[in-house]
This record gives sequence, C-alpha cells and structure tokens, in this order.
Amino acid sequence: PEPQAGPKIDDLAKSEDEARALRGMKANQAKLARALADPAARATLRVETIAEIRRTSPDLARALGLTPQQETRLIELMADQDLRMKGLGAREQPVDHVQLYKRHEGELRALLGPEKMERFRQYRSTAPERAQVQALRARLDESTALREDQAARLVALMREEREAYVARLAQDGAGGHLPDYPFTPFSIGDDPVEELRFAEAQLPRTEEFLQRIQGQAAAVLTREQLRRYAEIQEEQMTSERRRLEWLRQKAAASN
Repeated sequence: PEPQAGPKIDDLAKSEDEARALRGMKANQAKLARALADPAARATLRVETIAEIRRTSPDLARALGLTPQQETRLIELMADQDLRMKGLGAREQPVDHVQLYKRHEGELRALLGPEKMERFRQYRSTAPERAQVQALRARLDESTALREDQAARLVALMREEREAYVARLAQDGAGGHLPDYPFTPFSIGDDPVEELRFAEAQLPRTEEFLQRIQGQAAAVLTREQLRRYAEIQEEQMTSERRRLEWLRQKAAASN
C-alpha cells in the first residue's frame, strides 16, 4: 500500500498551550528542513551529529572489534542515516518506514559484514543501559572509576530488568513508554484525568523498577559507586514526580 503521511501538526492541537507548543515544533521542523537543504548548514549538522555519536558511543570500536578507520566509516554512516530520517520528518512527507529500515540495515550490513552486524545489533539494544553507565562514570573519580567488567555486568543486569519491566507495562495497558530510563509509560487515551490516574498508578511501579535495578547493582558496584548510582535514580524519580504534578495541573485545568 502507498505510505501515508501522518497527521498535520495543526490538527493535533487540543488546547491553546498545546497549539503554542505545536506551532513551535512546526517552526523547528521548518528550520531543520531549511538547514538540511543548505549544503553548508547540512555539513555543519553532520559534523555535530558525528560528534554526538562519538560522545554517546565511546566504546563502539571495542564492542564491535573495529579499527579506527572502520569506526569512523560506521559513525559517518550512522550520522548520514540520522540526517536522512530527520530530513524526511522535517518535510512531513509520506515515509515507508519498513523500506527505510531495510535500506539502513542493508547499508550497515554491507559495511560491517554479518558477524559485526550482529554485534552492532546487540550494541544498539543496550543503548539505554550504556547511557546510564556513562552517566555514572561521569560522577566517579579515578579512585572509584568503574572497571570494564563492572560496566558489562551492570549493562546486562539492567537490560534484563528493563525488558521485564517494559513487558509488564504492555500487560498493564500502557499506550507506550519513553525510550530512556526510567521508561516513563503513558496511557492510551488523551483525556487529562485518565492520564493522571494512569500516571499515579504507575509511579510506585517505576520506583519499584529502579529499586530492583539498584538491588542488582549492589552485587556489582562498590559502596561509593552504588551511592553515586542511587543519586542518578533519585534524580529520575524527582523528574517523575514533577511530571505527575504537571499532569495534576493539566487535569485540574481541563475541569
């Protein structure tokens, strides 16, 4: 079937605040589309995207067994694919996401070969966990630095807990969840009161999820490392509580 365009941004607004936010989103999309159409601006965006991939994937070459040259070619390809997807989204044109995914996977497979491609898939699947490990490392000094074996074990146990938690979210009727820790779920409908009720019910489950990870991490981390990791989790819960308060205000305003 012919790929269909998504709903226009203007059609999604349901309140003045949402309309204002969506107009800002539309303006940002138009700005991005202009930048991607300009060769000099696109080149700058590409350099920035490459730098961001390097920052967020510092262990990419080691995990896949790449030479520096192979790593550079892979990161450049990842940046080009990212800009391609952003460009399609910014132009609000119909996108066949299945075909786009196949194209990108084919490009990666042609570059990496079957063995490294499988390792790359495994690497991508732990992106949220590796981001958490990177955040923890940023809080540690040389005397408390995380060893590679600790990092690998922490990533593995976090991924196991995350997969189980996300599966439970689907069983609980969540409409979806955010892609990063603590994987904030959201309800299927858009009624503010129902959104609030769902969020209130999910908050203790989110806290339990993080506590389970902390319990697992206690077997991997030193006392000081665990204390620093607990700080990250508490900041995540603080963000969740702030979101809940925002939903309370939104529900009250709807009445």
